[in-house]
Amino acid sequence: MKTLDDAIAAHPDEAQLHYASGLLRVRLGMPTKAYVALQAAVKCAPLDARYAFTLAVAKIERNDAAGARQLLMNHRGYKPAQDLLERLNAEGIWRMPTSAPFAFSRLSGAC
Repeated sequence: MKTLDDAIAAHPDEAQLHYASGLLRVRLGMPTKAYVALQAAVKCAPLDARYAFTLAVAKIERNDAAGARQLLMNHRGYKPAQDLLERLNAEGIWRMPTSAPFAFSRLSGAC
């Protein structure tokens, strides 16, 4: 992880490095640091749907369904984002944000 952190320090505008850091931190059980890294990836490359999609999933896990929906709406042309947006709309998560983690767990295998 130190190597990745060093690379980010040397290239702070490189979205792929922040994205890799976020994914690694998720796997290491560091969700807060992962979320910050994913936010940085989206900030560096706001038009990249992959980064936005991953951050939207993280937002759902944090009970921020409205934030997830906004990201997904901006990237509807990206098939996984469109599919998740449709599934979330069908589940009514936007009306019940406290149920987002449960609802996401039901959706995660289908995305």
